[in-house]
Amino acid sequence: DAIRTDAMMRVRALRVADAHTGAGGSTWVYRFDWEAPGLGAAHGGDLPFTFATFDREGWGTVVGCDDRAEALGGAWRDAWLGFAAVGDPGNRAFPWPRHDVTTRPTRLFGPDGPTLVDDPAGASREVWMGRG
Repeated sequence: DAIRTDAMMRVRALRVADAHTGAGGSTWVYRFDWEAPGLGAAHGGDLPFTFATFDREGWGTVVGCDDRAEALGGAWRDAWLGFAAVGDPGNRAFPWPRHDVTTRPTRLFGPDGPTLVDDPAGASREVWMGRG
């Protein structure tokens, strides 16, 4: 699963982020790390967090909605709203530096809230993309 996720999602997204940054674009990188019971951090699992729809169509049960999920959803929506409003997903509570191909700052959205990590899973990324 990790190899497939890297090949189909993570590495492709990082290559786009690198290219966009290299062309002068403003780029931010994130990883949504909420692990749904029995699924893990699954593609599409961010949807009820994005739209605050834990109470619809069983999403709350699927993703394991609790107080941490509600709080993470609020932080997630704040980032999206900041990006839509001013073109920057960061805010005073959770600063978020632009992508840099050397340090690779990445906002992780997980069960303990948003955190900022440089080059998460860097050793794995280097296997696919090389150093820097």
